[in-house]
Amino acid sequence: MSASSEALIQAPPRSLPRIGEDWLSVIIGLAIFVFALAGLANVDLIGWTVTTSVWGNLGQALGPVSKAYAALGGFGALVATYAALLIVLTAAAVALGAEARKFALAFTAVFWIAYASWIAGNMPISPRSPRPSCRSSASAGRSSSPTKAPISSP
Repeated sequence: MSASSEALIQAPPRSLPRIGEDWLSVIIGLAIFVFALAGLANVDLIGWTVTTSVWGNLGQALGPVSKAYAALGGFGALVATYAALLIVLTAAAVALGAEARKFALAFTAVFWIAYASWIAGNMPISPRSPRPSCRSSASAGRSSSPTKAPISSP
């Protein structure tokens, strides 16, 4: 047999069947939903995840969802959430054919930049002064009519 006929006889290596990203999203979403439903039976499976809130000092920015995991603290809950998302989403990316290392590095960068941006964007201008509101001048008790001039006192 010649080398060219051997190449024709050899079949290309078979790849594992891959799941589509839509169904993979449904599966991951349903798994999270089932974990959350465990709360109805007083079993807290996802209370360790991070939650964000309006804050006056940095210690109030992050915290665990459930008070049962208060010992984690805000940063601990953030790291736990990052680790869980990294594991689940890297496995999903590999199932879709991505390289695990590249995905993990990109996800890590996006995750930490996003949380740093959120914290910086929600930093109060001054801890003693509230943020400016978007009230209109009419709701603040001032007239917004152009025909009436403000009355000044002598």
